[in-house]
Amino acid sequence: MKGLDFIKNLATTAVVMMAIAAGSYAQTWNCGVNNGSNVTATLSNGTLTISGTGNMNNSYYRLINGTPWYSYNNSIIRIVIDDGVMSIGNNAFSNCARLMTVTIGKDVASIGTDAFYECTYLTSVTSLSEVPPVMTLNAFTSGRANIYATSVTLYVPQTSLSLYGAHPEWKKFGSIKAIGEDGSPIAKTTATKAAASISFAGITTGQINLNLKAEAYTAQLYNLQGRLVKSVDINAINGINATGLRTDNLSKGIFILNVKQAGVSVLKHKIAVK
Repeated sequence: MKGLDFIKNLATTAVVMMAIAAGSYAQTWNCGVNNGSNVTATLSNGTLTISGTGNMNNSYYRLINGTPWYSYNNSIIRIVIDDGVMSIGNNAFSNCARLMTVTIGKDVASIGTDAFYECTYLTSVTSLSEVPPVMTLNAFTSGRANIYATSVTLYVPQTSLSLYGAHPEWKKFGSIKAIGEDGSPIAKTTATKAAASISFAGITTGQINLNLKAEAYTAQLYNLQGRLVKSVDINAINGINATGLRTDNLSKGIFILNVKQAGVSVLKHKIAVK
């Protein structure tokens, strides 16, 4: 048994090393709706990171080889979907044969058909959303076997264990645990870089308020198509700041507030305008 374990561990190490070697230089592609630059994919050192604001392209992912990173699939061992990305497209990561871990940001609301089809080396998936994303049939399946198998662990927020456990698709994972159990790392995405003193402070008479430190910021509002709707610069004081961004003149819908400091995103927040 020890000999078999040694061989298995050796094989896993070899897969990781080959993937890292193949993806050691950074590659970046646009992957927003209609190939927009609002959402991008960057492959570096075996990690494919999807970042930006809005939905991933879904139209040209109908074929397994339709994604711009398809020729690099065997170099991908980790996938990170940053906060701000709202969806995962059909077949987006299918046939990533060496993929081992996936982190899904808290703003992802839906996962397309066959998104992780034939990712049979997968061992763990972390979903940061408190509400289970809508998941179409076969998002995590394989033509040869069901990859929701007991070897794949799903990590979710502690408060959402029962929601994922009752979901008709998410419950198919063999093991569902709270983020942090068994020493599992708490996944970090762009938004988690925000300091504790930087936060959304509500909307008063149509104006967005933020709790900030005494620094310079840029606050931006995006729609779900990734289009920049409004942008303001803020010279903040310590505490609650009125941003000048107003919601009472916006159309109904969901918007993403993105706050930057020195060009780095420090806070993202979903705003529903009714």
